Amino acid sequence: MVKDLDLDVETVVCPIVREEDGLAMSSRNVYLSPDERKQATCLHEALLEARKAVEEEKFTEAELVKSRMKSIIGNAPAARIDYVDIVNPETLVSLEEIGGKCVAVLAVFVGDTRLIDNMILNAPRGKHA
Repeated sequence: MVKDLDLDVETVVCPIVREEDGLAMSSRNVYLSPDERKQATCLHEALLEARKAVEEEKFTEAELVKSRMKSIIGNAPAARIDYVDIVNPETLVSLEEIGGKCVAVLAVFVGDTRLIDNMILNAPRGKHA
């Protein structure tokens, strides 16, 4: 948006501040019951799985990575996926093929609370797994 509107603004990417268990700090976390709070860690676990698949195992098919993320979230009974995706970091357009920098993004309802999170992934360029 900054680029599209030619705004005189510098965009600075900063790390997400996380709780000790990996859950992104958010004012929404107070709406989670103790059990939901435990289950909400599946968001961070899914993102870490995406990082492992892309950076270590060199997956290049976004659907395979998303499937692994969804499987982890699916293990939390209180979790309901709104979306899970791998996107271009500049345009936020969904990717089919992964290569170079991309972002794993997700939104998940845990109970009635909608939580969002993301993680930058640095995939090797070129064809791999």
